Amino acid sequence: MDHLMKEDKRSSLISQYDYFKKVPEESVANMFTRFSIIISELMGLDKKISLTEINNKILMCLPRSWDTRICAIRESRCQREITTKNHSRKLKSYELLLKTREPEDAMEKSSYSTKEKSIA
Repeated sequence: MDHLMKEDKRSSLISQYDYFKKVPEESVANMFTRFSIIISELMGLDKKISLTEINNKILMCLPRSWDTRICAIRESRCQREITTKNHSRKLKSYELLLKTREPEDAMEKSSYSTKEKSIA
């Protein structure tokens, strides 16, 4: 790969990294796969990214509905000590918890809506 093509590729990957977000309805596993590909390709082009930077990026790409979990992860350990694999495991576990609670949340909303109508 000539120098100009390498720089164009690197620039494109840096942009993908900078604007990386979890896509709505995307699983954490798929998000990590996409993120890992970008990181691997950047490192292959001699881009240095610290583990702390990677960990922060992972947490910041999640939607606001994950803020409680993000705070818990940040408070639990120093960001330099958490591996990307550990982040993946914790976030997949939390995603599963959210999915199991969705039916409960829907039933609570339905129950609340029925009570609200009967009061009116």
